Amino acid sequence: MKWPGLFTIIGLVIALGGPVLFTGHWRDGSGRKSSSIKDQIVLWAVLVLVITIIAFGEVRSLDSIGLHAPTLGTLLWGIAAAAFIEVTGAIVFPFLARTGIVDYSKQMAAIEEWPLWLILYAVLTAGVVEETLYRGYAIERLRWISGSYWWAAAVSLVIFGLVHLPFWGRGALVWSFFAGGVFTALFLWNHDLLACMLAHTICDFKALLIDPFVRRHRKHPARESAMELS
Repeated sequence: MKWPGLFTIIGLVIALGGPVLFTGHWRDGSGRKSSSIKDQIVLWAVLVLVITIIAFGEVRSLDSIGLHAPTLGTLLWGIAAAAFIEVTGAIVFPFLARTGIVDYSKQMAAIEEWPLWLILYAVLTAGVVEETLYRGYAIERLRWISGSYWWAAAVSLVIFGLVHLPFWGRGALVWSFFAGGVFTALFLWNHDLLACMLAHTICDFKALLIDPFVRRHRKHPARESAMELS
């Protein structure tokens, strides 16, 4: 085990604890528009702070957290990981919902009241910020300290799942661990942070925008058709 420098310790505390320490979105679970806007801004500020630590404190490149120029593999692996999560979800989610293990109805009702730009902003924040903090930075720095990618991946994944618990409820401990596990496996496979960002963004885009649209259309098909013709 290596003893990390002061800046790396600070970076890990901010990356792993920042979303909980500095935002209220994860604690109160209200989903209020005003709180959500503030929290998205704070999360980006946390990201900027971690990148600043990497560049000027640790004096390392962003390649040290798996952020490098995209390739065709970035696109293909990102889409493949997202597709695997979505196909698995289509099979497993109905069972989880029926048994009450997963119930996102209250949270989704709050999110669907947000304006479109805020939902898109939240999707981008989750894809970029969370992957950088919990996959790229946390895994690479914890691996450097412990010498083990598996230990580093396990610690970052557990914290990633727990961070989602206050807002999303106990279902997060099932689904965030699963989806986060896929993102983690992808990162361990190719160390391509952009591929993880892409996969995460696709999944959240479908969950927060496409799925609610489909549900509304199925619930009010006649009204939707009339609106389209007007």
